[in-house]
Amino acid sequence: MVDDHDSARAVLADMLLALRFDVRAVASGTEAVEAVRHADADGRPMQWVFLDWQMPDIDGLETARRLRALSLRQRPHLVMVTAYDRN
Repeated sequence: MVDDHDSARAVLADMLLALRFDVRAVASGTEAVEAVRHADADGRPMQWVFLDWQMPDIDGLETARRLRALSLRQRPHLVMVTAYDRN
């Protein structure tokens, strides 16, 4: 899961751990792309990626685009999360 905010990242990671997910938490879209790429190359592809919608530099939408552009053996399901309203 990826979130630039330390507290939000910790809370979501804890929630996913409680649901028995094997969690790798990173702080940026760039880190998320690299983590997914490496996991797939190591034969342990990620099943899900939870993306914060609003992050500096590379937001969740751009991170999702970059993840979809990777040549992966197995593509993860992408879930966009946010604490912001659409308005």
